[in-house]
Amino acid sequence: MQTLSRFVPPTSAFTLGVFRALVCAVLLANALWEDLSNVTKLPLGLRQRMGTANWLPEAIFTNETLLIVIQLVTIITLVLGMLGLWTRLTLPTALVSTLLMGGIIRSMTSYYHINVATWWLLLILCWTPCADTFSIDAWRKRDTYAALRKRTPPMVYGWARYACWVLLVLVYLAAGLNKLRQGGLLWWDATNLRSIVYRSALEPSDFDFAAGLVLENAPDALFALLGITSLVIELGYASVLFSRRARWVFPALAAAMHIGIFLLQKIFFYDLVLLQLLFVDWERVYRWLQSKFNRADAAPETSAPASSLRQ
Repeated sequence: MQTLSRFVPPTSAFTLGVFRALVCAVLLANALWEDLSNVTKLPLGLRQRMGTANWLPEAIFTNETLLIVIQLVTIITLVLGMLGLWTRLTLPTALVSTLLMGGIIRSMTSYYHINVATWWLLLILCWTPCADTFSIDAWRKRDTYAALRKRTPPMVYGWARYACWVLLVLVYLAAGLNKLRQGGLLWWDATNLRSIVYRSALEPSDFDFAAGLVLENAPDALFALLGITSLVIELGYASVLFSRRARWVFPALAAAMHIGIFLLQKIFFYDLVLLQLLFVDWERVYRWLQSKFNRADAAPETSAPASSLRQ
C-alpha cells in the first residue's frame, strides 16, 4: 500500500472540485467562441460521416432554432457544472450536449483535436465525487471536511485525480508514437520539421500572422532540436504517473511546447495549455489560502492591544 500511495498519492475533495471547475471552464470557452447556428449556412453536401454526428438526422443541420437550443444548453450546463450546482444532473447533460455540438461542427468542417481530451476528462469526472466541496452543492449541504473524510476515503479522490492524469498521459503518448509511426525514427529531421512549420504558417486560419516564416534562414540544427524536444516531451510525459518531480517539469514543458506551436504554426491548443494545471498541488494551494485568510481574520485582534497602548 505504501508503494501504491507513492504513485497514487491521496488528495482531498478540494482538488477534484478544482478539476471540475477547470474542465468545465475550458469547454465553456469553446462553447462561447463557436456559433453553432452558422451550420445552417453551409450546404449539406459538406457533411462528413464521422463519430456521433453520423447518427443525427439531416434536419438538425438545417434547423437554426434547434442548433441555438443545443448551444444554449451546452453553455448553461457548463456554467452550472463549473459552479457545482445540481452537479449530478448538469455534468452528464453538459457531456452529451458538448458531444453533440462538437460533432455537428466537425462533421460540417473538419476533424480537429481541440477539447477532445477535455471532453474525456469531463466523462471521468461524471463518475467521481467532484462536487463534494468547492461547489454550491456542497455549500448547500454544509458539509465539513470531517464529514467528508468519514464518508469518502482520501484514496477515492486520489484515484480520481490519477485517472485524469492517465488520460493526459495517453494523449501525449499517442501523439509522440504517432509521429514515429508516420515519420519514422527520423521524424525530427530538419527537412521534415521545416515543411511542417512552413505549411502550417502558410495555411489560412483564424490568426493572421506567419511567425514560422521568420525561421526561413534558421539553421537545420534549430529545427532538429525542436523536433527532438517535442518527442522527448510527448514520450517522457508518461513519467508524471510515477515521479513527483516529473509532475513539476513535464506539464510546464508541455505548456511551453503548445505556446511555441501556436506561434510557429498558428495551431492553438489552449485546452492542453490550461489542462496542465491539473498537476498543480491544489491541496497545498488550499492550505496556503486558508492560512492567509486565517491570518487576515486574526490581524485586528492582535493589533488592537498595540493601538490601545499607544493611546
